[in-house]
Formats: sequence, structure tokens, C-alpha cells
Amino acid sequence: MKNPYITLVKREFWEHRSLWIAPLVAAGFFVFAAICAVLFAGNRMDFRGPVHFGPMNGGHVGENPVLLGMAALAAQIFLVSAITCFVYLLDCLYSERKDRSILFWKSLPVSDAHTVLVKFAVGMVIVPIAVFMVTMLAYGLIWGTMSMGVPSFRSLSAAATHVSWWDALQSMLGMLTASLLWYAPVGAWFMLVSVASRRAPILMASMPFVALGIAESMLFRSSYVWQFLGYRLRPQPDLMRALAEPNLWLGLVATAGMLYLVIRLRRYRDDT
Repeated sequence: MKNPYITLVKREFWEHRSLWIAPLVAAGFFVFAAICAVLFAGNRMDFRGPVHFGPMNGGHVGENPVLLGMAALAAQIFLVSAITCFVYLLDCLYSERKDRSILFWKSLPVSDAHTVLVKFAVGMVIVPIAVFMVTMLAYGLIWGTMSMGVPSFRSLSAAATHVSWWDALQSMLGMLTASLLWYAPVGAWFMLVSVASRRAPILMASMPFVALGIAESMLFRSSYVWQFLGYRLRPQPDLMRALAEPNLWLGLVATAGMLYLVIRLRRYRDDT
């Protein structure tokens, strides 16, 4: 095997086609919806009004209309992709034991560490970056379609300078990086559940937190577990603020520890 990493990445997309089909369908839907809107209601759309483009002060989305539209589209496409990726991470190590394909892959000269790290990278790095590029392409197509077919949008399009687009792209890259770092322990937890559970990984992933939350509420009349879950699942849109958050670095340490456990468990969990 000349390049095991490329082969392992291809394997994930062969076996889990929803990783690329779901975001492409979502992006295609929004582009198609924009084309239909322009064709059937372009003359009735009104985008006139005061618009200010320029360098962003403090990185607020509302200060840059290009970023506002880009973030709105990305939020919807990334929601679809995030659900798909977390389902993939929760199933990837469980399904290979269930269908016995783990026996074939273990016969190849590829270590458990390589396999686990590639799966994690596919769900938490490769797919999100690919979805980001698809989203930017879709937004460009939607912007171009609106510019050509909606008269009142042309003034907005003409006012959008390269500064506005560059600021928007930088901000979106920052949001993506912050999100990948912040949600890394969530992905690692799903992989740990996937390699450890014998059935129903979704229940194994959620029941400990549900049980702890209910027990805490009944015994101590507090809600620290629910607050922790809400805090960890809340998006982190500002990269610099996220990097200054100690919990982000603690989460990355926890991610490394959980991935180490996943690698060790996969070595013996072939259900044979």
C-alpha cells in the first residue's frame, strides 16, 4: 500500500457516502432556490437601502452584509454536515465490527492508530473544510445569480468591494477553525462510544449525561450537568476569544486522551 492515508480516506467516503452527498444536496438546494426566486420573483425583490461595506470593527457579522449572507448560508449547510459527521463518528467503529469488515482492514499493513486518526480527521477536519469550500462556491453562485436577475440587488453587488469579501472570508475561516477546535472532544467522545458499545451507540453516547443530569436535579436541585452540556455545545464564532478560553485547551487534552483510548480499544474490540 503506497499511501495508506489516501486509501483510508477513500475508504471512509466509499463506505459513508452521506459525508459528501448530504452537504452537496443542501448546497444545491439553496442554489436552486435562489435561481427559482430570481426567475419567478426577481422583479419584486427589493434590496434598496443604505449599505455600508468596509473593514469590520470588532468582527461583528452585522457590520458586513457580505459576511451576513455568507454566515446565514454556511449555518444551514454546516448544520446538515455537522449532523452527518457526528452520526458518522458515532457509527464508524461500531459498524466495522458489526459487518466484520474490521477483519479485512486489520489484515492490511495499517495500524490501529492510523485508522482511528484518519477517521477522526475525516469527520472533524477533511469534511468540514470541503463543506466550507462548497459553501463559498454556492454563495458565489447565489450572489452572481442575484446580481444578474434582481435589479435592486445590483447596487448592493456593486458596493461590495474586495475588502468586504476578504473580511468575510477571513471571518468565516476563523469561525470554522474555532468550531473545529471547540467540538473536537465531542467527536472524540462519539468515537470512544462507537468503539466501546456493542449496540445502540446513540444511547450509549447520550444516556450517561441524561442520567447524571436527572440524578443531579433530583438529589441536589442543581443543573450543572445541563449547563456544562449547553456550554460545550454552544458555538464559538470568535477564534481569538476561543483560543483564550482555558476550556478549549482542556477539551483538546481530553480529545487526545479519548483518542488514545479508542486506539487501544480497537486493537481488541473485533467481537470475535
